Amino acid sequence: MAANNVPLSDIYCGKKTINAQFGSAFSKNLVSVVNNNIKMNTSESTRGKMHPAMINDLHRMKYYVDGKAVSAPGNMDKSLANFNNITHSDASLAWLPQYIDSLSAFLHQGIFVDIFESVPTWQDEQGKSWDIQMISLDSQKTSNSFYINRHGVIKVIVQSGVSNLILKSGEIIKADSKDSHLQMQLTLSTLKNADGSFIVSDALNKADHAVLTVNCQDIM
Repeated sequence: MAANNVPLSDIYCGKKTINAQFGSAFSKNLVSVVNNNIKMNTSESTRGKMHPAMINDLHRMKYYVDGKAVSAPGNMDKSLANFNNITHSDASLAWLPQYIDSLSAFLHQGIFVDIFESVPTWQDEQGKSWDIQMISLDSQKTSNSFYINRHGVIKVIVQSGVSNLILKSGEIIKADSKDSHLQMQLTLSTLKNADGSFIVSDALNKADHAVLTVNCQDIM
């Protein structure tokens, strides 16, 4: 039961359009989490080596380097070969193999947990705040793309079906996956360090957004 005695099942019911409140607090949270991931997963011994999480996702998701497709769906070896061919054939991309341990420490499916947990709150069309901890994406209706350009700017673009929402209070909202989806764009800027590591210096530009259109069915 909600604080005003309205059942939660009535509040979290029906079709909603919910926007992530991207802003300075979100950017600060995400930059801190991503840079901590880089710090925890890189060292002198990892320089020039791609993290296993990115290796595993390279053929499952859509990676692009300076507009060129890296991912070969279902073929890890081909995807790795594409990455090596692209980055070694253009002098402006020579930095990427050098800094790949830092990049691959966060640029994989795990970043979605970091993104969702960094959003301070979401807000629906009535102005109601939604404290969403996690969004379960429908694996059968998901397109996740990572774009890396020669200047070290990264775009994360998501178009996905949604199966449920997990609130920070612990409740799970079941969504109609046929009629629920997430559209998101996020931009990350990076700074290279002389020691072969790099950090994410900023998250967001004015075009970035995350919009949930969700048909809430039940609450558990």
